Amino acid sequence: SGPAGRLAGQDWRLVRVGDPISGSASTMPTPRISRTIDGRALEPPEPLVLTLDALETLGAHEQLLLLLDREPLPLYHALESGGHAWQSRRGADGSFEVLIWRKSD
Repeated sequence: SGPAGRLAGQDWRLVRVGDPISGSASTMPTPRISRTIDGRALEPPEPLVLTLDALETLGAHEQLLLLLDREPLPLYHALESGGHAWQSRRGADGSFEVLIWRKSD
């Protein structure tokens, strides 16, 4: 990723398409995607609600892949406080992929 800074009170960081753009401190395990939520055609807050519901039943060795048209900034706090780790990537088309797993994995 590229340089970072602050502009108008907001943190920013320049990233290349396909680079991880955000994630929790936990390193990403070997992919074991067991569920996918495609929220690209859904309006907020439906993707968030579906994701939080799916996380309630996510097994210890399962991962959830979330596909979105925008970066899910409100989701990251919920993941952190709920004991989940994640890795986000922005695709060439501007969509976001968020891989989510339990921190204990």
